[in-house]
Amino acid sequence: MVQRFQFEYLPGDTPIHKLHCIPKLFLLFSLAAIGSIWMDPRYLTGLLIILIVIWSVAKVPKSWFAVPLLFSLGTQWANLLFTYPFVKQSFKVLPSDYADQVLFEIGFIPTVGHAVYTVGSVWLFFSFVLKYFIVVSAAMLIYFTTPVSDVVQFLLKFKKIPNALIFSIIIIFKFFPVMTKLGAEATSAMQLRGWTSSRNPITFVKAMLPLMSVISRQFMVAVDMVSISLINRAFGAYPMVPHKELPMSKIDYLITICSIIAIVIVYYLVITPPYIGNL
Repeated sequence: MVQRFQFEYLPGDTPIHKLHCIPKLFLLFSLAAIGSIWMDPRYLTGLLIILIVIWSVAKVPKSWFAVPLLFSLGTQWANLLFTYPFVKQSFKVLPSDYADQVLFEIGFIPTVGHAVYTVGSVWLFFSFVLKYFIVVSAAMLIYFTTPVSDVVQFLLKFKKIPNALIFSIIIIFKFFPVMTKLGAEATSAMQLRGWTSSRNPITFVKAMLPLMSVISRQFMVAVDMVSISLINRAFGAYPMVPHKELPMSKIDYLITICSIIAIVIVYYLVITPPYIGNL
C-alpha cells in the first residue's frame, strides 16, 4: 500500500478549524512573517510555543511534526559544518565579548581558515533552525485547517480580483499534496526494490542519494502538472461565481486587526530596534 502523507486540509471540529479563513490566514501569516525577520532565539522560542499551542488545539497529526523539524535541520546542517565555524561578524542582540566566547575550537583548515564555534555562531545556528521551523509549521497549519474552497468563496466577493489570480491561489494549496503523494509513491517503489535507510550518518547519506535523485525528478513532474493546470484553467477559465456566504464575526475582525498591528509593530522595531546598552 502506498504511504499517504500529504499537506492537505482535513475536516475537524477544533476552534482553529471553525475560525474564519481570513483571520486564520492573517494570524498564521503574521507568525511566519515575524519569525522570518527575528534573529533572537529568545523571541523565536516564544513564537514557537504559540505555534505548538495552536498545533495542539488544531489536533494536527503528530507525524507531521517531523516535517518542519527535518526541514529546519536539513537546511542548516551544511551551514553548521561549513559556515558557522567561520562566522566573523557582530551580533546586535549580544554583547561582543560574550558572542566571541569560544565553545569549541577545530583549528586551522588549509585554504579555508581558522574554524571555531563561538557563542555567536551557535546562537546564529539556533536562530535559523527556529526560524525555518516556525515558517514551515505555520504553513502546515494553514494547509491542515483551511479549506481552499472557503478562501476562494471569500475572494470571489471582490469582483476586481481576476479569476486567474484566484485559480493560482488554488494551485498553491494543491501543489504540496501532489508533491508529497508523488514523493511517497517514489519512496514506496524504492523500498520494493530493496532500498533501505540506516542510522549510521555516513551510510544514511549514501542511502539517501538515490532516493533524492528520484524525488527530485518527481518534483519536476509535480511542477509540470501544476503548471499545465494553471495554463489550461487559470487563463481562459470560465468566470467563477460565489455560492455561499462566509460572514466574519467580531472575534474574526479582532484577530485580523491584531495580526496586522503585530506585524507593523515588529517590522517597525526591526527597523528602529530599542537596543539597551551594548546589546
